[in-house]
Amino acid sequence: MKKIIIILMLLLLPMSMFGQFFLGASALYKGDPLGIPSITPDPSIVDNLAFGADIRVNLAIFEAQALALYNLDQSFNCYFDLGIVLNIAIVSIGAGVGPNFVVSLASGTPEPFAFGFNGKIHADINLGSFKISAYYMFLIDNISIPDITSQMYAGNVGLSLMFKLFG
Repeated sequence: MKKIIIILMLLLLPMSMFGQFFLGASALYKGDPLGIPSITPDPSIVDNLAFGADIRVNLAIFEAQALALYNLDQSFNCYFDLGIVLNIAIVSIGAGVGPNFVVSLASGTPEPFAFGFNGKIHADINLGSFKISAYYMFLIDNISIPDITSQMYAGNVGLSLMFKLFG
């Protein structure tokens, strides 16, 4: 146990000096973003929402992100992305790709575990220790440029409110 604590401290020390670590809450609309109805209440909107945690680690222009979401249709999704981020004044723009995992908690699901890949584009407003992030995420079959460009149209939109823990 002492070795694990020492290893974590050795990893966190350079991160605290050169990187930034953000943690926050996220909400994702899993339906078609163009099909969001107007202000009229619709119960299907609630069924398409997912809520969870968003974690980001930035080192210069490189970024690692983990997004863990619980869907109201009783499934748990984890999205991991590696990519780049560009900071321009109080705005950050980034993109990344990575694996995703789905665990279905509903009874009678034919495949309770699923694996795939995702791509993500995000824009952030940095307000000191807070970050408001809007992102567009889409699922892909392979991590290749043709597959990413062909699947970009079928994505989901989300919003995160993040707090800087250190950095």
